[in-house]
Amino acid sequence: AELIEDGVTGVSVPVEDSRALSEAIDRVLRQSDFRHDLSAAAQAKCAIEFTTSAMVDRYAALYQELLARQAKIG
Repeated sequence: AELIEDGVTGVSVPVEDSRALSEAIDRVLRQSDFRHDLSAAAQAKCAIEFTTSAMVDRYAALYQELLARQAKIG
C-alpha cells in the first residue's frame, strides 16, 4: 500500500479475483510502454521515499509522536 498506486507504480487487483489478476498480468506483459512507465515510477518513488535516511526520519517522527502522546497521558 505504501508503494503501489494503481496504474502509476503498479497494478492492484481485488483479493481472490483471479480474472482481474489474469487481466492485469496480461496488460503488463502486452503493453511495454505501460510496463516501462510503472517500473520507472516505482523506481523513482523508492529512490525518494524508501532511502535509509527517509526511513530513519519517519521512525524519528513516529518516536517523537509516541513520546508526546505518552507525555500527555503520564
